[in-house]
Amino acid sequence: MSVVVLYDKQGCDPFYVASMKNALCDVIDDRSCCVKLYSECLDPFSSEVSLFIIPGGNAKKIEENPEFTLTKAKIKTLIERDGKSYLGVCAGAICASGSFSYSLYIGDDLETMKYEKYQPSLNLYPGPTCSVPTANDGICCCVEDITIEEKKEQNDSCKLVFHGGCYFPSDTVRRTSVLLSYASDFTKKPSDPTIRDIPSAAAISYSIGNSKIVLSGVHPEVDPDSVLRMPFTENQKIKNFIEEQKFAVAEQIFPYASERKKIMKLFLDTLEIPTKEF
Repeated sequence: MSVVVLYDKQGCDPFYVASMKNALCDVIDDRSCCVKLYSECLDPFSSEVSLFIIPGGNAKKIEENPEFTLTKAKIKTLIERDGKSYLGVCAGAICASGSFSYSLYIGDDLETMKYEKYQPSLNLYPGPTCSVPTANDGICCCVEDITIEEKKEQNDSCKLVFHGGCYFPSDTVRRTSVLLSYASDFTKKPSDPTIRDIPSAAAISYSIGNSKIVLSGVHPEVDPDSVLRMPFTENQKIKNFIEEQKFAVAEQIFPYASERKKIMKLFLDTLEIPTKEF
């Protein structure tokens, strides 16, 4: 039986770890594959491992962990030499990219911005990822309209949780395929929503030899019940705002349970991980 390893060390948000594990167990074919947390594995890089996952969280905090210095070398060997697959969602996608550009609002006017860039250390995918600022400064998640590319002609779209994630200028790297697209355009002036009307890649796939890589800036693993339990902050001044946002997000993604499941299956099928039929 093959093993899917879900990284759960420093920087990985326990909420996203739990959500990912639940979503995987709903879709993966458990007759031939099982899911284990990294912290539970005796050897998370054994020959039985078929897929390594870094879920949502904080990419910089993941990379600041001294343990990750050794771990990232082993992940790269697992993918680039041993031909295993990799799934990165939000922080996990940023860690695996060639560079990450992000923008920050300066002051309270939500117009003046500064742009910064750094090179993540895992660097499995040579292309860049880019983030956009949100008015709530990442305190709470929001919702993005997503199009499933393989069913684009059928207008098969859904709403997924977005929490400080990224988009992919995917046309910059050969052999990159777009799996999901944003309805919003993040490639233009991000502080002006009226001109964000051209789709940008929300999830991509890429190959390194026999290895398959899927990176996603959005969270198809998160369902409404999870959102309502989402622990963001203990700051009492903004507690009411956060609670209102959580209910709004849960309500928006509620009708799309089937689509979320299809997207998780799409990711795993792309990564050549056996899935259930549904």
